[in-house]
Amino acid sequence: MSEKLNLARLKKFGQHFEVSIDPELAQKFRAGELKDVREALHVEQIFVDAHKGLPASSQELLKVFQTTEVDKIAEIIIFCTR
Repeated sequence: MSEKLNLARLKKFGQHFEVSIDPELAQKFRAGELKDVREALHVEQIFVDAHKGLPASSQELLKVFQTTEVDKIAEIIIFCTR
């Protein structure tokens, strides 16, 4: 039996980006109760399709987010997801 993924998703410039999260910890991060976004992530990776295990390329991340830093991108995705 496979484990269900909890994802935060963002569509930006026609592209989809996802991070695998612990939903309770992500909510605490949004509320300011956690200072490090990495505590809310299951995997420190940005995906275009997490279910298929397809990571976003560095080129895609730079084009859309102007960075490849997972924590900065994850913050954007988590704060834009409700």
